[in-house]
Amino acid sequence: MLVGRFELIASATDVAVYATFLFVNFIVIALRVRRPDMVRPFRVPISIGRIPVVPVVATVVTIWMVALLELRAIAVAGAIMSVGLVMSLVRGSLPKSVR
Repeated sequence: MLVGRFELIASATDVAVYATFLFVNFIVIALRVRRPDMVRPFRVPISIGRIPVVPVVATVVTIWMVALLELRAIAVAGAIMSVGLVMSLVRGSLPKSVR
């Protein structure tokens, strides 16, 4: 019984990590397209035009890995991330003296 719960928690954690990977790769692509002249502390190798190939491939692979996870784990992770988002928005709207 405990092993099943551990696997669900581990899979939900995977979803959160994959969401982070997707966010980072999306931002790299978006910045390359929207702000190509921006000074960057690192360069992403291999581009086709202004589109960096490595983040595009990483995005596709990450989506594929998420698709292999249990739907229940995706739902649990989505719920946890949604609660975190709401808490962050509420905290951000509170006066600093209350935070």
